Amino acid sequence: MPTDLKVSDVTPTSGCEDKADVKFFVSNCGFDAAGNLLKHLLTNLENSPLSELKAKSENWKDEGILMKFNQHEFIGDSSLLDYTGLGEDGWIYVPNNCTNGTTKKCKLHVNFHGTGMGFASIADNYFKRAGWLEYAASNDIIMLFPQSDYGLTNPLGNWDINVP
Repeated sequence: MPTDLKVSDVTPTSGCEDKADVKFFVSNCGFDAAGNLLKHLLTNLENSPLSELKAKSENWKDEGILMKFNQHEFIGDSSLLDYTGLGEDGWIYVPNNCTNGTTKKCKLHVNFHGTGMGFASIADNYFKRAGWLEYAASNDIIMLFPQSDYGLTNPLGNWDINVP
């Protein structure tokens, strides 16, 4: 793992469509953060079904489905005065192998976006460009992208906001 990357507030990737992806918090730095993180997490778990991470698939759109879901159904009843920190919708990517019976051991990875990287700010550009979906498709990983709330009390969509 390199310690000399000159990046700030972006997810480094080994390749992007162009350098302008920085506006979507993704930057071609020659380092594959998504792949390295998933490899480290999934191959080091005790009793992990993965001994190595397969190469990413550029055909993730054909190898699974990316869908929006209502996050509020998981919160329960709350009043207008309750602040949960969750946006109304989250996103989930489910590889076809996880729904068609091809594999019995799909993994789940929850990806909490960074400051300003939520759907309300930059649409689906962060999770479509950072490399997560390509690895999810080829390694049978369900990717969950919860979305934080943006508003007066949390204008940047942070997860670690202090709410009384």
